[in-house]
Amino acid sequence: MYKKNLKKLMLLILLSLLIFSCAKESETQKCATDEVLINNICTNKTLLCGKSLCSEHETCEESTCKKTLVFSTYNLYDLKNPYAYKNLAKFIKEKNIAIMVSQEIQVEDKEALLKELNALNIDAEIKFSTYGGYGGDDGNDYLAVISRWPIDEIDTILTERYQDPISGYSYSFNNMRPVLEIKLKVFDKAITIFNIHLKAQSPWPSCPDCIRKRRAQAYALENYIIDNLDPINDDIIIAGDANTATETGEDFEKGNTLDMLTLKTDENNENDFLSINYEYKRESTHTRYESIMDHIILSPKLLEQYIDDSVNIITPSGTPSDHKALLLKLKY
Repeated sequence: MYKKNLKKLMLLILLSLLIFSCAKESETQKCATDEVLINNICTNKTLLCGKSLCSEHETCEESTCKKTLVFSTYNLYDLKNPYAYKNLAKFIKEKNIAIMVSQEIQVEDKEALLKELNALNIDAEIKFSTYGGYGGDDGNDYLAVISRWPIDEIDTILTERYQDPISGYSYSFNNMRPVLEIKLKVFDKAITIFNIHLKAQSPWPSCPDCIRKRRAQAYALENYIIDNLDPINDDIIIAGDANTATETGEDFEKGNTLDMLTLKTDENNENDFLSINYEYKRESTHTRYESIMDHIILSPKLLEQYIDDSVNIITPSGTPSDHKALLLKLKY
């Protein structure tokens, strides 16, 4: 009798272990490939840090969770590639991007993109410029910000007439892309972001008026920042598609477009900004052309928070755009 009962007990134990193992396997299979099951909750693997679990606004450095802002700029090519919304949302989650400024996006894209973000449990808001420009058949090429941090203020600026200081030509900006100014707080610290999309070199390559318009836009932004902010002490980001891609590289020459965007053409050397990817990467930001069109530019104060070697130029999985995404990390 004792042996018979022992045998039954062993069979029950083995059966229980098998059921438990199957249940755990079933639970694990519910998680995505970039997730791990912790306390029956699917958690992004990037949040694991030693024995800790970082929040969505932290990154792991030396097995310690540290407050970090992952910032990105991405020209979205009107989100017209197959599965662009889904692939963009996956990229934002995979890289834990907290703020992304985007160009070539339409107001009509908002609901579809939010739906894909929400499906990945990403709580974000999307806000647009009041108008765009040069959109043609694909729309009006708005500027937008996708943010997991609450946006305090947003304004469409530089909408009047401005002069290129080199050629002397002046241009009305009411039919060109404006600049989107975004103000918010990150870890209770104020930050101002300027989302830009300067005039493209089109028709290519001969378009002398194009670089004049880019310089007029860049120079107007340089003066706006000097007049309205403290370029030395404020946390400021200029980011977007500057279209610095002329055949001769004129945009990168001293006193030209990039110098204006980095506040190097005024008389104060202490307020000079820095294009992080141009300084540290010098890689093409386009999937088809060898051109450094896109930039993330930091003010001197914000440069102190830049995490070394964190700037990256990536073609997200599924190639949702003809541009590459540009991102970096800031420590708090």
